[in-house]
Amino acid sequence: MFNLRHFIEIFADPSIVFMALSSDDGIQGWWSLDVKIPKTQDGQIYVNFSEQYKNVLKIEHAKKHEVSWLVEEGDPEWVGTRIRFKIEASDSMVTLRFSHENWQEETDFYTACNLQWAHYPLSLKNYCEVGKGKPYGRKTSS
Repeated sequence: MFNLRHFIEIFADPSIVFMALSSDDGIQGWWSLDVKIPKTQDGQIYVNFSEQYKNVLKIEHAKKHEVSWLVEEGDPEWVGTRIRFKIEASDSMVTLRFSHENWQEETDFYTACNLQWAHYPLSLKNYCEVGKGKPYGRKTSS
């Protein structure tokens, strides 16, 4: 099994980071504008990046120190992988430890996702610190 790992320091209250990882408004602020977490207790997140990349994630943990999702539907290379965020708080910041775990092999798609997962924690940081991330689907001015 192969894992992607990143960490980033976020200068925000841990509750803000947790909200950004556990609510549809929060996830829309940094990852994708097309996110739905139904109000029912099915424990799933629907996140889409285009007609080609529609994902269903099962919420495994959503506690103040860890959020993790199991990919149930989506790209075949993502299905069965786990996306995990560990929130480590100190006096002035949060260290966020990210991993996308249990990839079956290191493919070109794995490498492309590693590049994207380098971008999205920076988007999360910006969303938590200043209120504006760069999620998929948001047009950026040139």
